[in-house]
Amino acid sequence: MSPVPQPASGSQKLLRVLLVDDHDALRARLVRVFHGVAGWHVVEASGGAQALQRLVEDRFDVAIVDMSMPGMNGFELIERIRGEGLTMPVLMLSMHDEEPYALRAVRAGAQGYLMKDRVGDELIPALRRLVEGGMYLSAAVAARVRGERAADAVIPPHACLSARELEVLQRLSRGEPERELARSMGLTGDVVLNCIERIQSKLRLPSQAALVRYGVEHGLGAPSPTAAWPANSSFKD
Repeated sequence: MSPVPQPASGSQKLLRVLLVDDHDALRARLVRVFHGVAGWHVVEASGGAQALQRLVEDRFDVAIVDMSMPGMNGFELIERIRGEGLTMPVLMLSMHDEEPYALRAVRAGAQGYLMKDRVGDELIPALRRLVEGGMYLSAAVAARVRGERAADAVIPPHACLSARELEVLQRLSRGEPERELARSMGLTGDVVLNCIERIQSKLRLPSQAALVRYGVEHGLGAPSPTAAWPANSSFKD
């Protein structure tokens, strides 16, 4: 754990930063960026597993996550963080140019992407942007993100499901028990469970309860089995 100077009494709120990187020297370099800058408190983690433990123990306002780490890389860690329902903004650090890595980071749940050779000048401004609710991306990547989000507004995430997976999701959203669902669809219990696991994986949902909530929120509990399926969908079972 690496504290940085706290602000004087009555000054701005102290912002807590989770710094995740497997290289001791780089973490030390990043911590030095905060020295002399009031209002920040840095807590270190040497990898994904330790970061998840830190998140159980404490609350953070923003996280800095290295892209390339052994065991659990940055993309996987961000997906785990989002899967736990944590909404704090995440800045991904990398040695690679933004595209296509920045887009993949945003898809995983990050709000910013910064190359390591720019941390000295840009780390604090990037974190401030994220804490204020913004994103920190190049203009080109930001435009791609806006385009993808506009497309997502037309094509829902569950458009990637097969016909069988969609029917299972709809039946679960209507409150149909798994055993009855399997009987009515002519499937074994194991097939239904495997199907549910695939749906959770495709939609990046952490549990069956979250899956049901997703279905209800997207109107998939409606009686018609095709009501929520995009008319132009080309996905097959």
